[in-house]
Amino acid sequence: MLEALHAYDKALLIMLAESGRPPEAVIRQLVSAIAAMEEKGVVAEREPLRNVVHGGEDYLRQHCGEEAAG
Repeated sequence: MLEALHAYDKALLIMLAESGRPPEAVIRQLVSAIAAMEEKGVVAEREPLRNVVHGGEDYLRQHCGEEAAG
């Protein structure tokens, strides 16, 4: 289930990037954080987050800050 949620979060990031709304620097920061999560292991990084469904958002807030992660 966590891998499916991760795929969904990545799809949302692609949608945001293609919309052109967030600055390119923010998109790069978010993509970098997602790549770091994948290097460490998606399940291992998402399991300790308090909210499983919104764990990707929590992870991005922790690694990119509220301003970038929204």
